[in-house]
Amino acid sequence: MPSQNINAGTITPSVNPESILVDLDPEEDLEEIQRKAAAEQVRIEEAAQAKLAAAHEHIERKWKVKEEEAWKAKEEEVRKVADAWKAEEDEALRKKAKEDAHRWQLSVSCRFFCAASVLICSRC
Repeated sequence: MPSQNINAGTITPSVNPESILVDLDPEEDLEEIQRKAAAEQVRIEEAAQAKLAAAHEHIERKWKVKEEEAWKAKEEEVRKVADAWKAEEDEALRKKAKEDAHRWQLSVSCRFFCAASVLICSRC
C-alpha cells in the first residue's frame, strides 16, 4: 500500500525489501532450474511409460480376443466336419439297415414260398 507524506503532499510507495527477488547466487538459481527441469523430465517419462504400458495391454487384449475368435472359428469348423461325418455315417447305417431288412424280408418270403411249394408238392 502506498504511504502518503502529509507535509510533502507526495505519495511514496512502501516496498517490502524481502519481496524483491535479488540474484544472490546465479549458480544456485541454475541448479534449482536444473532440478525442476529434471523433475519435470522424470514426470514426463513416467507418464509416457504409463501410456506405453496401457497401449501394450490394449494391444495384448486385442490379440487375445482375435486368438479366441480364431480358436472358436476353428472349433466350429471341426464341429461342422464332425457333424457332416456323423450324418454320412448315420445315412450309411440307415441304408445298411434298410438293405438288411429288405434281405430279411426276401429271405422270409423265400422260405415261406419254399415251404408253401413243399407243401403243395407234397400233396401232389
